[in-house]
Amino acid sequence: MSDINRIDLKNVISLEFDKEIIDKISSDNVFMDFITEVEISLNNLTKKYNKIFSGRLSFQEDFENKDLRKIILTINIENLNIEEKLNFWDKLEDHLRSFLEDYYNSLDDYSKDKFIEFNERFYTDVILN
Repeated sequence: MSDINRIDLKNVISLEFDKEIIDKISSDNVFMDFITEVEISLNNLTKKYNKIFSGRLSFQEDFENKDLRKIILTINIENLNIEEKLNFWDKLEDHLRSFLEDYYNSLDDYSKDKFIEFNERFYTDVILN
């Protein structure tokens, strides 16, 4: 008998990180935890809805406030029409926010303050074409 654990990769999201995100993960443990929770939430979502999608995390400058760097999760969902993508986007957003809120409640005060900052700058976007 083998000691190897099998992973069903069809239910694991393909997530890319911009270099700036990787640098921030490397230098900030709370940010690393935040991104890890986003990733876990997305993997749970793929299993729950059996959807295939990929994502990319990046920082983007806010158009109105140049000092604000948004954390953007861009999602590409396969094999759905525009209306289905918009509906799934709503489910994704609800699932992510609920998951992050549950995690937030388990943090110490220092981490909560930083986590709130990241969560307020976190946005999702879906590729519709």
